[in-house]
Amino acid sequence: MEAGKNGLFDMKIVEQSGLPIFNILLDEQMSIPIVFCTYTDLKKYGFKLSIKQRETMIRGFVRTSNRMKGYAALYDLCEVIEIFCGYSPIYIHSH
Repeated sequence: MEAGKNGLFDMKIVEQSGLPIFNILLDEQMSIPIVFCTYTDLKKYGFKLSIKQRETMIRGFVRTSNRMKGYAALYDLCEVIEIFCGYSPIYIHSH
């Protein structure tokens, strides 16, 4: 899956993916698994995914404001830590 120029995904692509969709605008009480992070979150933690990883490691999508012109991809933080650090925690996998 490839994001648009703004780094976000169009609703059509999101729906076709079959992955979980979290739209906070529709339900403010909606919960997102704690291990899910956006690419921006991952960068804040010091992880930088390659383009291929960004396209293949998506585990869901989120939209948190009306200003967002699409959906941000969500990644499994535990999976990213396992790849970058070789650490394999015991957790319930997110997919």
